[in-house]
Amino acid sequence: MRHQTSLALSFALLVSAASAADPQLIDARVWGSGVSLLPPTWLDARRILFLSAPGFKPNDQRRALATWEVDGKASSYRENVNHYCYRDGTIAHTPIASCEVQGYAYDARRRIAELARDVWADAELADELEREADDLCHRFNRDFWTDEDGGYFVLGLDREGRQIDSLSSNIGHLLWSGIVDPGRAERIAGSLLAPELFSGWGVRTMSHLDLGFNPIGYHTGTVWPHDNSLVVAGLCRYGHREAANRIAAAMIEAARHFGYRLPEVFAGYARPLTPFPVEYPTACSPQAWAAGAPILCLAEMLGLRPDPATRELTADPMLPAELSSGLRLSGVTAFGKRYDVTVNDGECDVRLLD
Repeated sequence: MRHQTSLALSFALLVSAASAADPQLIDARVWGSGVSLLPPTWLDARRILFLSAPGFKPNDQRRALATWEVDGKASSYRENVNHYCYRDGTIAHTPIASCEVQGYAYDARRRIAELARDVWADAELADELEREADDLCHRFNRDFWTDEDGGYFVLGLDREGRQIDSLSSNIGHLLWSGIVDPGRAERIAGSLLAPELFSGWGVRTMSHLDLGFNPIGYHTGTVWPHDNSLVVAGLCRYGHREAANRIAAAMIEAARHFGYRLPEVFAGYARPLTPFPVEYPTACSPQAWAAGAPILCLAEMLGLRPDPATRELTADPMLPAELSSGLRLSGVTAFGKRYDVTVNDGECDVRLLD
């Protein structure tokens, strides 16, 4: 399942949970489960967009749209301000505009605009949200990009609008959200697979060249499976499926060392240094975010998509050699129907069960 964010639930649940687990919600409407879980009115959608919540601090036009500070802490996937470091290792001051949150805000506006146009029959609202999304996209690609080291998106902006210039796995979330200018996607894909971020077991939360890097730091160098699954989905969105396969295959191989139950997080030591992924001492296992990661990775490698025109499940597989035979997903649900998806000798078969 594509695990695209639910048209409305994406943004609010992500921010309120201060994590990136919630983008792994299944898009109920796209997958044919109806709209019963989606907000019936723009008032509800506005609340979901978090525009008037106490923790929301809008910036001026030179800054990013989405900045949060709750009780003096950054409210985002990284959840603690100590995880927002400049490349020299110093910690940024809140409020912080985290880069991936801009992508979530962009994605939410695009999706709620789709709801407004197709479900609420409100073209005016849809147009307004799409204009907001376009403006955010423009400002984001201007303010969060640095030409240093060949170019990359920085981790965030601090309270003065200064770039927090660490290189992080969050750039994969940006691809997933669609906010990245297409001309920059190849550069981002290259950064994600470079040894600075890619340990061989997965993409680290921070580049090992940054002075704040710590291979067992919670968000400063460890590998998070759910984080990597969003990176995989983002790379696929921009057509970099071979790069996505390298990360997905690494995740699946890492799972073997954890009894096929990926933990919340594991250490970011380079693979040449360790013949197995090193456990993080206090990682949750089982953990729901991590449990969803291999499903999303497999779905992206298989190219599973619900086709709203035919109301059928389709596949466009591109699999690494080690997964090209003997792979089966059973009971995949789309449009209220169940399917088996099998791969043998590189050929994919999608079969309706009932």
